[in-house]
Amino acid sequence: ISAREEILQELNRRVGILSLSEVPDSFLMWCRYASGHTGFVYEFDDKHPWFRAKTEENDDTHELRKVSYVDVPTSPYLAELGAHEVLYSKRKEWEREKEWRIIRPFVESSQRIGEDVYLFDVPSTAIVGVIVGNLATEDSTQQLAQIIGGDPTFAHVRVGFAHTQFDQKVDIDFWPGTVAEIRRELGVSL
Repeated sequence: ISAREEILQELNRRVGILSLSEVPDSFLMWCRYASGHTGFVYEFDDKHPWFRAKTEENDDTHELRKVSYVDVPTSPYLAELGAHEVLYSKRKEWEREKEWRIIRPFVESSQRIGEDVYLFDVPSTAIVGVIVGNLATEDSTQQLAQIIGGDPTFAHVRVGFAHTQFDQKVDIDFWPGTVAEIRRELGVSL
């Protein structure tokens, strides 16, 4: 095993990476990351303090950062690369994803499931929208509606629906208003 692989394996044992995208209407992203259009896309407020929680000036984690796309790293030696090149860069062929990342140590997770799953609490105020995939089941959509409709901390969230066109274009239509406004219009109290 090479030193580079060893370092990357050690990082995998110690930190989690939340990868986000600027592109909610990418057909390929819905295929790859939203269970073939059956899942949901969550829209986050990138200005929320949860995404800006650096603990010190030289902290390379705790802050949402844009991924850089490169053909070749600036050095073949890991020791000569900066943290941004190691943690926040990918090969140029992935550039269409327009990825952003935030890295958090596993010791900060709120829950652990088995050996490999670490969950982190993201404040509900950091979520500003949810987009339902065009192939989402009625059951999963109902569960989503119960979660965001039954919790007043999600009252500010807007809800949209993805529609896939024949040309592999994804259109997103949002309900007019937030969850709270829709509930008021329907006469349902929070």
